Amino acid sequence: GRRRPGRCEMAEDRIVGLPPATEPADAPVPQLVPTRDVAALQDSALDARLPWWELSPSERALYLGTPLADAPRRALALRNLLLLLWSRGRASGRLSVPWATRHICASGLSRVWCAASLPPVFHALRRLGWINYDAGAKFSLTVPLAGHRRPA
Repeated sequence: GRRRPGRCEMAEDRIVGLPPATEPADAPVPQLVPTRDVAALQDSALDARLPWWELSPSERALYLGTPLADAPRRALALRNLLLLLWSRGRASGRLSVPWATRHICASGLSRVWCAASLPPVFHALRRLGWINYDAGAKFSLTVPLAGHRRPA
């Protein structure tokens, strides 16, 4: 069969990424969890000895020179979300970026921007030891049989 030109062909223009979201200085911190979980979110940040209302100096230093330096409120909202997810799922294993992305409670471009900003925040928190600590591979123990003796 012959292909008809111009119908199902891919556009020649390259796909351009989203421009970074701008944050006014007086903008509130985005709420990325349902309203019923806000208190638990604040408690999980306080349990990690972090203020839920602002980034810590170590976080600000990590984001310096990155696009998140211009979006501290989004980074803060994502950090608080990750801390909440980690506090809830710590016993079941590791927290992952795809799993955390599915739990972002936002819509439209805000969700797209948050999903795009989640990996750097995730890796910063992991590097600082606030999530996925003590969550290595499953521990296995080999017990020798009773008939085997250890050489002296």
